[in-house]
Amino acid sequence: MLKLSLAIFLISASATFGFAQAHEIHQPKLTLQKSGTTHLLISVSPVNSRVVWAAGTGGTYVVTTDGGETWKAAVVPEPKISNSGTCRA
Repeated sequence: MLKLSLAIFLISASATFGFAQAHEIHQPKLTLQKSGTTHLLISVSPVNSRVVWAAGTGGTYVVTTDGGETWKAAVVPEPKISNSGTCRA
């Protein structure tokens, strides 16, 4: 049973390695930029080469529409809870 498991693992690893070599994945070039916030940015979501959104801690977000030349930083406002218990943004 151990030999069979090892054989299956080696075949899987070999196939995965071969696929990775045959299909190179292009990674984007990352450039350090000033975001306009001191909050930790956690997630980056590129829309295209000019528009990129990033989300951070404390409701912080930043957006560029010119490919990173300038960034606008803001904070999502806290929702206001009415006396009836409903939330309004």
